[in-house]
Amino acid sequence: MAKTADARSSGMRGLHTLIMTANAGITDVSALRLSSCLRQDMMLRVLDLGHCRIGLTGIVGLCSAIREGSSQLRVLRLDSPIIRNIEELNSMCVHICSVLEMSRGIEELSLDQWQLTDKHLLTLFGQQILSSLRLKCLSLGANKMGKHTGDSIRRILTLCPDLEEINLSGNWIADEGAVAIADSLFEFYEKDNLALRFLDMSRNQIGDPALAVFSQVLSEVDTLTDIKLWNNRFGHSAGELLAKALQMRDDLRTDFVVEHDGDKFVVAAAP
Repeated sequence: MAKTADARSSGMRGLHTLIMTANAGITDVSALRLSSCLRQDMMLRVLDLGHCRIGLTGIVGLCSAIREGSSQLRVLRLDSPIIRNIEELNSMCVHICSVLEMSRGIEELSLDQWQLTDKHLLTLFGQQILSSLRLKCLSLGANKMGKHTGDSIRRILTLCPDLEEINLSGNWIADEGAVAIADSLFEFYEKDNLALRFLDMSRNQIGDPALAVFSQVLSEVDTLTDIKLWNNRFGHSAGELLAKALQMRDDLRTDFVVEHDGDKFVVAAAP
């Protein structure tokens, strides 16, 4: 294992953070060696093995160690693993679900670039999870989630009452999925059960119908203070509604601005 491949558990006991992002030397073999350490009584809080060369064998080993050991892990980032076929992806999702079910300490989970669909998202947060999770930050960017993502988000918000950040950028959510997500935000906000403050919906092929609904979200859901919508299909009607929403919320941070162009409103990237 590059840099830490031969580390012994005794040498890692005091380690709180291990970040090995984008390291081609981190393979399944490396992950299995690390798994043996995770089964020990370790203090590791942050584990980031994103964009390495880890596949199904490594993911399964890590998940088993986190479930079976005395891990105190709080942050788990496993972005862009090696996935050779749909069967491997299905298996990975089942094992991540088991970690969420058995290891209640996870507060941040990042699964960017996993090729996840709406069906996989429901597997990750499956019905076998019966009690609330401690997740505060969830990143699912650059996957393949689509118009049924709203059902998954409702499930996630139900299981994760403390969730503060969701990254859904770079998916295929489109108008139907975005409207369903907005409806879920309204539903949980009205129940006074929404902790969400950051939402990234950029690069999702969202057009004016959904952006109009999100302008209402920005106006009314005051717990949401940071939203990214850039690189969607902004039209003039959505621009006008978003302009009004931004006027009402001087505390809102966005990745876009709305400018006047004669008698029209034009949405542009924030400087």
